[in-house]
Amino acid sequence: MPSVFITGASTGIGHDAALRMSGRGWSTFGGVRTDVDADRLIEDSEGRITPVRCDITDPHQIATAADEVLSRTGGSLTGLVNNAGVARPGPLEFLEVDRLREQLEVNVVGQLAVTQAFIAALRNEGGRIVNVGSVSGMVGAAGIGAYAMSKFALEAFNDVLRRELAPWKISVSIIQPGSIDTPIWGKALTASHPMLDTLDRGRRTLYGPLLESLAREAAVPKTTPVSDVSDAIEHALVDRRPKTRYVIGSSARWITVLRRVLPDRGLDRLLRTRP
Repeated sequence: MPSVFITGASTGIGHDAALRMSGRGWSTFGGVRTDVDADRLIEDSEGRITPVRCDITDPHQIATAADEVLSRTGGSLTGLVNNAGVARPGPLEFLEVDRLREQLEVNVVGQLAVTQAFIAALRNEGGRIVNVGSVSGMVGAAGIGAYAMSKFALEAFNDVLRRELAPWKISVSIIQPGSIDTPIWGKALTASHPMLDTLDRGRRTLYGPLLESLAREAAVPKTTPVSDVSDAIEHALVDRRPKTRYVIGSSARWITVLRRVLPDRGLDRLLRTRP
């Protein structure tokens, strides 16, 4: 039976993708951080998904998760989906360096650590790796610099990994969603309000309107369902000829086109967040 480990399966993209692959009959393992998330995953999948405790910033939990998954699969793995991630918005001028470290630790370093733990098992199967990136890995917008930095780094991680693992026929793909109906930005902007609250008057004058604008944009309903991302993940895992990258949603497709045809200054004007 084919098997897959999906990180960040508590909510959003990871949760939906885990349900999708378990519905196909794959032996599916979902990375979660709490017992509540584990129970919800079991309930929503009617017991088809095995939750695995895995904080991807904790080396011990990664090693334990790999041992648990591989003990159940006989030491091989068909697919790995690196989906876990966080967003830490805020203007770079006043972004706390520890927040940037956290952003990179989860969205970049953690992805590598999990991948290293499973590469040998994937090699046994000629398996596949799917990395969940973002349109922010192609164009960085004002106010989400730390997140964009992490996703740009993930692009490089994906490309290098694809080339290094090619001799063993391990496919490596990246998913590049635009505005998707998931809770990540709601969580992120809730976390950013303390930043806004603690800005002194001078800093609030400079960046308060930007953060308020980001909050308003995050509150606008997203038209691209999370199932569209699961479609791409499924294709990357099962199709005979998986793509190297999947651009998901109209916003991401437009950004891809505009990035090619517009000069930098033109793209700056188009993407400038206004009060």
